[in-house]
Amino acid sequence: MDLSDSPDDVAYRDSAAAWLADNAPAFEEPDTGRLSVFGFRSSVESVTHVEQSLAWQAHKHAEGWAGIGVSKEYGGSGGSIPHKLLFTEEEGRYRLPLDAQSVTMGMVVPTLAQWGTSEQRERHLLPLLSGRQLSCQLFSEPDAGSDLAAIRTTARKTADGWLINGQKIWTSYAQYASFGYLLARSEDAPRHHGLTAFLIDLKQPGVTVRPLKQATGAHTFNEVFFDDAVVSDDAVLGRPGQGWEVAMSTLMAERYSLEPDMVGAKPLLDLLRTSDYPADPAIHRQFADVYTIQHILGILKLRLRTAAAEGRAPGPEGSITKLLSTDGQYLAADTALRALGPDGVLANPWTELLTGALGMRIGGGTDEIMKNAIAERVLGLPREPRVQQQ
Repeated sequence: MDLSDSPDDVAYRDSAAAWLADNAPAFEEPDTGRLSVFGFRSSVESVTHVEQSLAWQAHKHAEGWAGIGVSKEYGGSGGSIPHKLLFTEEEGRYRLPLDAQSVTMGMVVPTLAQWGTSEQRERHLLPLLSGRQLSCQLFSEPDAGSDLAAIRTTARKTADGWLINGQKIWTSYAQYASFGYLLARSEDAPRHHGLTAFLIDLKQPGVTVRPLKQATGAHTFNEVFFDDAVVSDDAVLGRPGQGWEVAMSTLMAERYSLEPDMVGAKPLLDLLRTSDYPADPAIHRQFADVYTIQHILGILKLRLRTAAAEGRAPGPEGSITKLLSTDGQYLAADTALRALGPDGVLANPWTELLTGALGMRIGGGTDEIMKNAIAERVLGLPREPRVQQQ
C-alpha cells in the first residue's frame, strides 16, 4: 500500500483543491449541525437540496470537473479512478449537496460507463453528468433483503420487449429520478442465474413510486411498484441473463463511495471538549475507539486508491469499510449521548445520528451480509448453510 501521493497525484490534488476553494463555497448548504446521512429534511428543504445538488453538478460539468473517470466522448472529464477519489476527498471538505447524487454518480454512472451500449451512454450519461437528471438503483426487495440473488421482480420477454412486474424498496431519491437501473429475474433459473439488468423510465405507465418515512422523519427512501411496465429490448444493460455480473460491478463501484469522516470523530471531540459530562473513563475509552475506527477507515481508503492505481478490483477492504463505518457512527452517537446525560433524550444531532444510522446497517448490505463476506471470502471460513427455498 502506497501511503504517499505520487507527484502526479500531488499536482492533481492541488489543482482540484484550488478550483474547489474558488467555486465550492457558493454552493455550500447551511450548517444545520446535522450528522446523519439520513437526517430529517422538510419537503421544501428536500427539494432545495436536490436543486442545489443538480446545480453543483452542472457547474462541475461546465468547468470540466464532472465524471472523472468517464470518457469525454460521453460527457465526462476523462481522468483516472485515483484522480476521482482524490477529487472526492477534497470535495468532501465542503458542505456541498452531494447526498442526492450519491447513487447516481457512485453507482449508476460507473455501471453505464462500463456496460452501456454507445446509444445508452449517449442518451443517459450526459444528462446525468451535466446535472439535468438524477437516477436511482432498483435492487432491494421486501422478501429478499440483502440477498440480491433472491429477488422476485420478473421481466417476461414479449414480442415488443419486456414486461416488468414486482416491487422494489429502500430506493433512495426515486421520487426525483428520471429513470432507474433495475435488476429483475428474466428466466426460471437458480439464484444468480437468469437475472437481467434494465434501464427503466420511472415516469412511464405501470410504475408507481411511494414514499417511505424513516425514523428520523426523513423521506429519502421509497418503494417502487411495477405493474405490467413495458420496456424495449434496447433498455437491457449488458446482455439478457447477465444481470448478476452487471450488478456485481455496481457493488464494486459502491465500495469507493464511503468516506472516513462519516464516523464523526471530530464533532464528537468538539462536544466532549465543551460539555460538562462526568469524568467517566468509559466515555474516554469509547472516544478512543471512535477515533481509532476513523483512522483505520482512512487507511482502508488509501488501500482502495492504491488498488485503483494498480488496476486491481477493490478487495475485502470494501466490506470492512462498510462494517466499520456503521459501527463507528453508532459508537460515536452512543458516546455523545452518554456525555450529554439527561439532555441526550432531547432532539439533537446525536440522537438523530443514532436513529438514522440504522439505515447504514441496512443499505449496501446488512452487517450480517458484510460479516459473512469477510468470513468466507477473506478468512476462508466455511459458508453458512443455505436454506433451500420451496
